Amino acid sequence: MRATALLLLPLLALPVLPQKRAKKASPRDFPTVMKKANEAFAAADYGVCIDNLKKAMNLATVEMRKLIYKAMPTPAEGWTADQPKKNSGNAYLAQFGMTGMLMVEQRYRGPDGKNLKVSIQPNSPMAKMIGMTFAMAANDPNSEIVDYEGNKAIFKKTSGGKRFELSILLAGKHLIQVNGTAMDEDTFFGMFDQAFVNKILQIVGK
Repeated sequence: MRATALLLLPLLALPVLPQKRAKKASPRDFPTVMKKANEAFAAADYGVCIDNLKKAMNLATVEMRKLIYKAMPTPAEGWTADQPKKNSGNAYLAQFGMTGMLMVEQRYRGPDGKNLKVSIQPNSPMAKMIGMTFAMAANDPNSEIVDYEGNKAIFKKTSGGKRFELSILLAGKHLIQVNGTAMDEDTFFGMFDQAFVNKILQIVGK
């Protein structure tokens, strides 16, 4: 027993060091992260360079996501907008890391179980495919071509006019898609109007 106590004495004499928790990067760290990336590139340390570029992209992605959410349309009368889940930002970054595709979604809920889902995809890989469907939409009696100051969209009614689909192609590379249960068309286009498109285009870039 005494021998055990003697063995513990050196351990008790050791200084207690405080824990060091990893600091989460914030937007103010962006210049430092980019500086590290530049320095690593100049030193041909490309692994470190790539790691810092990924950090910088994550920071920019989070900030873009916040701006897009702020630019989402105000719900129509009688409708509500879902609030982003507490940890949705982490899930968003995980999705971005796996797919390399940015996507921000907002859901609106109305009376009698009606709902709309808005999906905004900067630099969408689907943009080219949507662009090729405009010619077909012109010959579809259920589809309508909508012009947002040079940015074309396809508005389509399905299920006997009970559901709406709107696909807006911005600058030939960004995509806004809205689909869900129909509401009054004037109310619908009051939400997804030119002002909304302009705000999104300013965020995602031309």
